[in-house]
Amino acid sequence: MTAKPPARGYWLAIPENIQALIADSFRKINFAATISHSTNRNITPSTRWVPAPHAPTQKGFAEGSEGLVNLWCLLDGDDKIADRIIVKQVHPGATRYDDPSNWKDGVVGGEPRECALANAVWAALPDAHKKHVLECLGWGDCKGEPRWRYRLYFEYSAHGDLSTIIRGQKGDLVRTGQKRKADDDEVLLPEPFIWYLFESLAEVICAMNLAGDGQGMIHGDMQELAKINDGVVWEVKEGPNTSLSNKTNTWQVGMLIACCMRLNTYLPETNWRGIASSHWETPEAEQLRFRGTKGRRQLRHRRLFHENSRYSVPLINIVERCLRFDPSERLTPEALLKAVRKHMQEPVAGISNYQPIGSVAEGMHRHKLRIDLDDKYGISKKF
Repeated sequence: MTAKPPARGYWLAIPENIQALIADSFRKINFAATISHSTNRNITPSTRWVPAPHAPTQKGFAEGSEGLVNLWCLLDGDDKIADRIIVKQVHPGATRYDDPSNWKDGVVGGEPRECALANAVWAALPDAHKKHVLECLGWGDCKGEPRWRYRLYFEYSAHGDLSTIIRGQKGDLVRTGQKRKADDDEVLLPEPFIWYLFESLAEVICAMNLAGDGQGMIHGDMQELAKINDGVVWEVKEGPNTSLSNKTNTWQVGMLIACCMRLNTYLPETNWRGIASSHWETPEAEQLRFRGTKGRRQLRHRRLFHENSRYSVPLINIVERCLRFDPSERLTPEALLKAVRKHMQEPVAGISNYQPIGSVAEGMHRHKLRIDLDDKYGISKKF
């Protein structure tokens, strides 16, 4: 009997030539309505859904450790985009596919739990705040042996991911011909943007606390690259001080905001596992190791923000309370949201949205992001 594929990261374990065949087949699927959720989307045999092109060096619109993501656009008679849907094809491997805990109600091959949990969070949010979570529009094509795959359908988000925004803010040019210094305070992310992001994330983890049949849920992979709902976990790893709770979500939100205040796409203090000591970015004494006698259990206060920043004390203090090592000392999701809303009022006064820097008055430039959002697949755009 053939050995089962590895439980995690199965897609990456598939040989490159087979990945290429799978990617080509995925892109050529007959785009059809999902078998699961009824939606008001115009997905019928008579409609024209076309996959968005991707670079020759890529297998899809995006790629992760467990599969591919492609974007399909609905075109009208003038080849203008009328709608967009993201399809995520997941290859979890046999072990995870056959694990009942990965499926709603334990029914293997039924509704993937990722879809059920994503929509539980979406449903738990007030209508005015549902924009903070991408709705899973449905699922389908659940195939066991030998494919071990399923597909999820999501709303398309044109906003990119946080790492793209951070990299754009660190770019070399403000405007054509004008270079700015790497340590220029205006390069840093504007504080109003960070407060709005903080509020959005706090609202989401409050909804996560209510979802999951009232049991709450924990996100296992909250990071700057995340756009599609992903990484929700329901397992607790063994070891001292490793119990998971909604305070784990609070820590992850604090980590993302610290990345924003430092203008880093990740925390170098956490980037040491599996890396030779000669390539460590941070001395061992400053690394976050959380257990044992080496390293630190939480960031020093001055490591929460960029050395040239002038972020407000309340913002820094709230992040510090999110990142405390002892969960009992961290803010609950509800207390976090309350604190953010209390202290954000003055910093965000008069700042309600973020437009490309060239489209706002000169005096408002310091409140604007330095990146143009990619609107290539915007509604009514020519495909």
